[in-house]
Amino acid sequence: MEMEVTALVGKAYYEITLDDIAGWWILGGRCACCGHQGPFNRARLDKRAQNRLLRFASRFLICTRCRNKQHNRIYIAGKMPR
Repeated sequence: MEMEVTALVGKAYYEITLDDIAGWWILGGRCACCGHQGPFNRARLDKRAQNRLLRFASRFLICTRCRNKQHNRIYIAGKMPR
């Protein structure tokens, strides 16, 4: 199940903060250059991203395929199993 964050939160992407997304959602990153996507460690991102806005937090995402660091996007990859 892949979903845009804007569909879940009901805000524009530039307005969404990490706090707007419940902890049970698994977040993923999508590369702006090659389109590669995959889940990432949300706890690590929470520690690194002092500015809680997604558009600024996404700069900490690095594509594991092409090593791109710019304009990557965060999406909802699924729900954590209970």
